[in-house]
Amino acid sequence: MEKNEKKQAQATSAEVVTVKNEQPNALELQKDIERKTQELQKCLADLTRKKSLSDNRSKFIDAIDNLNEAKKNLEEQTDFETNVYRLTFKAGSYNSDDIFKISNRFILLQFVDFITEKIHQKISEIELDLIK
Repeated sequence: MEKNEKKQAQATSAEVVTVKNEQPNALELQKDIERKTQELQKCLADLTRKKSLSDNRSKFIDAIDNLNEAKKNLEEQTDFETNVYRLTFKAGSYNSDDIFKISNRFILLQFVDFITEKIHQKISEIELDLIK
């Protein structure tokens, strides 16, 4: 009978060792899952940020296309003042009175060139950020 008790005691201690060995594995797996979840959340946040940057880049490219079309139309004008485009400054809301208007085609052409260059710079910054 003593042999049977020794075998049971050995089997019980082996089971305890096995259970103890499995618990750290479960904890390690849980920690690994949490770490990978955090990594995925960081990747998702980065992808969301890059999607937003890409959308902004697309809007800037559309703006450049519109500015190039406006420049083409302004260059076709022969009058000192143009009726095709006007740069208007307003205070506050849309319905407020104009502070001043610019319709001189030479100034408008310079404005278009200036804004186009600034947009190109911003597109370059966005593209560098997207590559990172």
